[in-house]
Amino acid sequence: MMSTDVKNQNNGKLEVKYPKVYKAIRKQIENGLLTGALPGVKQLALEYDVNFMTVNKAVKKLETDGLVYRIPRKGTYVKRQYCVAVCFNDPNPEIMAVPVYHRVVMAAQRYFSSQGSPMYLEGSLLHEENVVNILRNRIDGLLLFLNENFPMPKELLRLPCVRVMGSESSLPGIDHIGYKNSKIGLIAGEYLLDRGCKSATYIGPFRRGLFEERINTFKSFLASNGAEYFEFPSEWNHDFASVEKQVFQMLAMETVPDGIFCPSDDIMANVCTILYRNGIMPDRDVKIIACNNSGPMMNSTPDVFASIELRSGEIGRIGAERLLERIVNPKMQPESILLDPQLIV
Repeated sequence: MMSTDVKNQNNGKLEVKYPKVYKAIRKQIENGLLTGALPGVKQLALEYDVNFMTVNKAVKKLETDGLVYRIPRKGTYVKRQYCVAVCFNDPNPEIMAVPVYHRVVMAAQRYFSSQGSPMYLEGSLLHEENVVNILRNRIDGLLLFLNENFPMPKELLRLPCVRVMGSESSLPGIDHIGYKNSKIGLIAGEYLLDRGCKSATYIGPFRRGLFEERINTFKSFLASNGAEYFEFPSEWNHDFASVEKQVFQMLAMETVPDGIFCPSDDIMANVCTILYRNGIMPDRDVKIIACNNSGPMMNSTPDVFASIELRSGEIGRIGAERLLERIVNPKMQPESILLDPQLIV
């Protein structure tokens, strides 16, 4: 009978060797060097100079990670790797650094990685023909951030595709994983009225699409509850001066609104800066709420303001899951999954 000391010694060796075997096999799978059926346990044990228990533990870990699957009495097989791309068709390369989009990308990448699927990230170069051809020949599916104001190469839309974020209208025949944009203005209005606001204003860009829908639902909710609404449309250049122009128009009013709604946290951070300079304390003198739940922006002001979480991390994960499902089963009926935004106070 084996002594307890010998057993512990053997278990210790197993624990030391198993991660090395696991990492070595995983690397071969991720590099495409190992496909189809895995070699038998005995063969792998000889190859890595370990016992079969070590190999079994490594293979079990690969199975848990979703890289291999077992068929009883037949063997263990490597799951096919699908190469995917996350694409923005917006010409602004900085769009990928926006926190609300970055969270989608990171969540999608984590899921693709867990499934052994390599991921490309493409932005403003999407319109160039050589990039389109490279992607079309290299990827099995596309996770798409669509800006409807810019063209989208039709060649890529022929691939299995899932659209994430954006407006609630969907591309024909394409899955859409996003959030209920129409509820954002409603949440903002409820928040301000619950805090005693009798009048409110919108500070931000006035343009068709997502922002227009948020403004309209915000305005309608205030009107239906007897509150006044004010706005100051002006040219918008995505800079501090654009925010300052609207805020100064607001401050010039005889009676300044006691509530402010902005469509993003970065705009609200600029609003707070201007209010401080003019002796107005956010949250004390005026209630404020923004959107996107961008931590760095929200924490850039002495007073933390409320924001609306679009649940972008969940959208990225669900979108990634849906894309791999669609690649495997391209005849699935397209689906629109829209999550409810959440108030973060």
